[in-house]
Amino acid sequence: MSADQGAGKMRPGRTAVLAALCGPALVALLAFAPALRNGFVWDDRQLILGNPMLLERGAAWRAFGRDYWSGIRTTGTADYYRPLAFVSLAADHTLHGDAPRGYHATNLALHAAVALLLALLLLTLGVSALQAGLGAALFASHPALAENVAWISGRTDPLAALFVLCTLLADQRRAQRVWRALTLAACAAALFAKEAAVVAPFLATLIDVHGGRKPWPAVRRRAEL
Repeated sequence: MSADQGAGKMRPGRTAVLAALCGPALVALLAFAPALRNGFVWDDRQLILGNPMLLERGAAWRAFGRDYWSGIRTTGTADYYRPLAFVSLAADHTLHGDAPRGYHATNLALHAAVALLLALLLLTLGVSALQAGLGAALFASHPALAENVAWISGRTDPLAALFVLCTLLADQRRAQRVWRALTLAACAAALFAKEAAVVAPFLATLIDVHGGRKPWPAVRRRAEL
């Protein structure tokens, strides 16, 4: 068989894998694009418009040494430790100031990235390209996620989900030392985004017990069929 014929046989598989990865991200962007027209609501006003910490020099670094709501709430204590979520807000504040569109664009980009990584994880675990793409697309467009994407303060969920998925993907290659380090780093980042990310080690264990680890090259081999 000639090289051209071999390339012809590989192309459909690659196309299917590419569609499975990019399709859900595109669905996420299209489904929640109207959120770009939203403004600041509820907690957004305290966390962004009424947050003096965002104006401090070195605000991003200081976030790792205090409560998520430190200096904002006047009654009660939240005891939330979400420094990475605050860092993302601080970055948006530097770029966009008090214009809500930029913050919503960040939420939308995070959601699209989560949809893509979910599809990648499914492919890595041996799910077919069609099933992985459809499953991730269903997740990407599910109305139950509207609050997490359309509400700026809800970004703690997609941010944590992003790093949980990074944790699970890196864990698939933990036989190599560098990937073990990346797994721990991603898990720490997820925990710095939201406390619920504590489930990451349990999810990794479930994958090992029920599916076993499949190295990423398996995805590439399937793309070449």
